Amino acid sequence: MDLSPIIPLIPTLIEMGKSIIELVKPFIKGNGFELPQDLENKIAELEHNRNADEIIALLKDFAKNCNNTAITQTNNGQGNINIAEGSFTINQTIVNQKQENPDIKLFNEISEIFSDDFVHFIKKQDFKYSFKDEDTNALKSIE
Repeated sequence: MDLSPIIPLIPTLIEMGKSIIELVKPFIKGNGFELPQDLENKIAELEHNRNADEIIALLKDFAKNCNNTAITQTNNGQGNINIAEGSFTINQTIVNQKQENPDIKLFNEISEIFSDDFVHFIKKQDFKYSFKDEDTNALKSIE
């Protein structure tokens, strides 16, 4: 996760007395993650002490760990993300995070039905350019 748009704002927010959590939490959630409560509490404590450098270090570490997460797919299309780093753990369920691309699914179905020659033609042909009609004869077998 890339927090680079937020990181430079942290010292300014602290100077202005604005909540860093109010900015960071929706951004992190928009990237598909939840900020752990203990990390949120630690940031609030550091914010109160006006310690921008430590907040930035915590957020960078959090983002780095989010980039290194392992997603395990379950049979109902849900997955779990588990990150353990220091004193906090992140647990999140992702619904339908890794769905197969419809184009790939269609191509795989075509590959099962048609000959290798036709599959190769479909794979390589850009249909906005001309092609021989007989190259599509395999489509006539569809009922």
